[in-house]
This record gives sequence, C-alpha cells and structure tokens, in this order.
Amino acid sequence: DNWHDQEFYYKARVGETINSKYQVKASIGSGMFSTVFLAKSLLPECQQEVAIKIPRKNDLMLRSAKSELQILKKVAEPEATNKDNHCVKLLDSFVYREHLCLVMEFLDLNLRQITNKYGRNRGINLKTICVYAHQLMVALQHLAHCGILHCDIKPDNIMVTKSRRSIKLCDFGVAMFARDQTPSAETPYLVSPSYRAPEIILGVAPYSHPIDMWSAGCCLYELYTGKFLFPVATNNGLLKQQMELKGAFPKAMLKKGAFTGMHFNENFEFRQLDPVTKLETLRSMASFNVKTSCISDLTGEDGALMARFKNLLERMLTLDPSKRITPDEALKHPFL
Repeated sequence: DNWHDQEFYYKARVGETINSKYQVKASIGSGMFSTVFLAKSLLPECQQEVAIKIPRKNDLMLRSAKSELQILKKVAEPEATNKDNHCVKLLDSFVYREHLCLVMEFLDLNLRQITNKYGRNRGINLKTICVYAHQLMVALQHLAHCGILHCDIKPDNIMVTKSRRSIKLCDFGVAMFARDQTPSAETPYLVSPSYRAPEIILGVAPYSHPIDMWSAGCCLYELYTGKFLFPVATNNGLLKQQMELKGAFPKAMLKKGAFTGMHFNENFEFRQLDPVTKLETLRSMASFNVKTSCISDLTGEDGALMARFKNLLERMLTLDPSKRITPDEALKHPFL
C-alpha cells in the first residue's frame, strides 16, 4: 500500500491506469494541497485528455477536496439558458487507493502563460481582452447565481482553450458558498495578495461576490499591460497602493472593518509601514488625492475602445464593494 510519499502526495507512475478508466501521461502540477496529473480517458464515450487532481491524504486536505467537489458539482449544474458558463467542467470523481480524485477537462495554457507567450510580457491585444473579459463576466455571473465565491481569481487560474478563443475559470480549491462564511483570523489573507480586495484586508464582512469582481479587474489590467496592478505582498502595502490608485476609503467603510485599527488610527490616518525598517508614519487621507493614475494614463490605438476599457476597470475597482459593478451590470457595459 505504498501509494503515497512521506508527505502523503499520491505517487502516480506514467502509464499507470487509475480506477480502470484513466491512463497517466504526466505530472503537470503540484501545490500545497494536491498534485495534478495529465491522463488519457480510456472510456469509449470519452476518449480525451483529462486533468486528474489528487489531494494529499490527510484529514484537512480531504475536507478541502470534498468541499471543492461539492462546489464543482454545483457549478456543473446546467442553467436554463444552457450556455457555456466558462467554468472548468468536472467530468468524474471517485476514491482510488484512499485518495479522492477529481477528473476535469484538460486545458494546456493559462492566461499568465498566454500573456508571457503572445504579449512578450507587454500584454495582449485589447480586442482579445474584450472577448476574454465578456467570458469572465459570464463565469462570475454564473458563480453569483450559484452563490459561490471563487476567492482566488488570477491569470494562473483562468485557462484558455486550444483555439485560444475561449477561457475557463479553474481551481476552486479555496472557493466557498457565500452562505458558509465563518469569522476567522485568517480572513485578511483570503485571495492571492495582488488580487485581494480592500474589504478583505479591512475585515468588512461578510465578504460577497464583489471580492471576485475586484480580482477580475486586477487581471484585466494585467492582461493589457503585462504588469501587476498592485505589485506588493503585504496588506498594509496593498491598502497604500489601492488608495494611491483610487483615493481615500469612505469613512463609513472603515468604521465597519474588523481590522481597520491595524492600518488606521482613531482619526482615520493611515499607519504607513516602511517595508524595510518597519517603522510607522501617519499619512492623512487628504494626501491620497488622485488626479491621474496608471489606469487613467493607459493609451491604445483605438481611443474609443480604450475609454470604455478604462471606465470598466474603474467600476470593477471601486473601493466600496457595495458600489462596485456587478457581473449583470458588466455584461451590459459598452466595452463588452
């Protein structure tokens, strides 16, 4: 029964047949929670390449995998419109050698790889972004209808089909049902740092679908420029850059934040931490007086299309989540 290594990752061998259905071709990714294998389906009705996600064998990882399976099943439920929801499809699930296995459609490139390959680290064509942005909003609309928060939208988790004309949101490993939120000391660190919405950092709970819209806005900026919108890893640094982009936070929002006191004093002056010395200096809200920004300064060949793109970004990146654009509203936006 030596099926996993010392850290309880499943040890699949190339050529191995899993559950009499899938032949392993390669290991294509490994993270803290699981390993993903490329495999060929041996089923007569489904002879295609698939991705098999096999979580590590321990109680925490198993609970996480069961939660992801529940969410993927909900995402896979067809809507009345029967249109593509632009979320990766769950094809199969089973327990094999004491490991829960999730079988999904295989897509070979993500948007970060696409940007690096075709944008040469300078971003990709605005008309292509228009197509991808529309599909991403369809995915967010579907998740909102399902009551699901993805909680980790970034270019690495948006896959592109072989035709390069369609995208699919993937990796629901930290996703949750909006109704299932519980207070936790770790909530200020939900979502990867550069894509983390301000309400998460401030603890303006309960978090809802606007957290994913903020992350999507960061992604679209990155697709066009090839650069992070917020190239910083600390929550204090993120708040500073968010205010330098969008101005001061509304005081009403700060008053609701469980973690506001970590970053603002009682007069709502910003406790700015020097990243090197860790010394704190106070900065008044009035000093975050934005006249131009990296969004307003964007340029492109098609001025009208660029103006619409910048307007959509500004609305996706509204500091107050209650005023941020929704997927339904975004799908009616002139950029899309």
